[in-house]
Amino acid sequence: MDIFFKDLYYSDIINNYIAFLFLMFDVPIFISLFFVKIYYGKFYNSDLEEVNWFQRLLRKYFPVISSKKAWIIQGSPGIFVTLFYIVYAFSHITLKKIIVIFPFFMHYIHRAFIFPFRIHSSENIPLEITIMTFISCFFNAIMINRSIFYFSNYDKEFWLFYIFGMISFGIGAYINIFSDYSMAKQRSENKHGLNGQYIIPKGFFFDYISCPNYFGEIIEWLSFIVISSSFGSLVFFVTNVSFLFPRSIQIHEWYKENFKNEFNNDKDLSERKAILPFLY
Repeated sequence: MDIFFKDLYYSDIINNYIAFLFLMFDVPIFISLFFVKIYYGKFYNSDLEEVNWFQRLLRKYFPVISSKKAWIIQGSPGIFVTLFYIVYAFSHITLKKIIVIFPFFMHYIHRAFIFPFRIHSSENIPLEITIMTFISCFFNAIMINRSIFYFSNYDKEFWLFYIFGMISFGIGAYINIFSDYSMAKQRSENKHGLNGQYIIPKGFFFDYISCPNYFGEIIEWLSFIVISSSFGSLVFFVTNVSFLFPRSIQIHEWYKENFKNEFNNDKDLSERKAILPFLY
């Protein structure tokens, strides 16, 4: 296996364009998210009098949908695109390629068809956010599946990288999933939180960072680079980090602003980082 990405430059124009477009937008997205909030979750405001003109314009033409529907829609391309390529690229498929795509596929099985039904959230998500996330997931899924099924060749070194990557991916998935469910459980048990639902989640990795779910997902996609040894997975990782990293900082600052007394009076909370334990 060429861990330095043998398919660094694809002979396939589709993947070249997709990779180029994602990388072209990653930097401005990363920078802009330090100044602009994506208005869903904690940052969503249903009171049109309190939002800017652009959000009022969007609300006029785009409705909001339940978070359950949004999660199903957003995650579905990771499933259906993968199934399509398993059939469409059947002549290129090997057992190794199937087990390489497996963790990517299962991440979205959980995200689209398990996670939305395990949490009981009253949150709404703007339709335009759901559409943009769907489009991003759709093209990422195309890029990754084409990268693996058409351009990756796995030799005798494959199992070493695969086993190491899967162990690391499993750790990241556990942190991601456990953190999501722990936060949802703590919210459901506290009806007196901010806006009727928001609290400072505690326990597990929440004792060290405000967004362990994002931290776990970053570990997952970093591990997937090792598993797949493909340029597509590297682009996918960079794209995810360009969103998750600044978003986690926004959430961390939101906690500090809305729970000032708790952060001022609790030494452990005051030392909590945003996304990287003990670092940032």
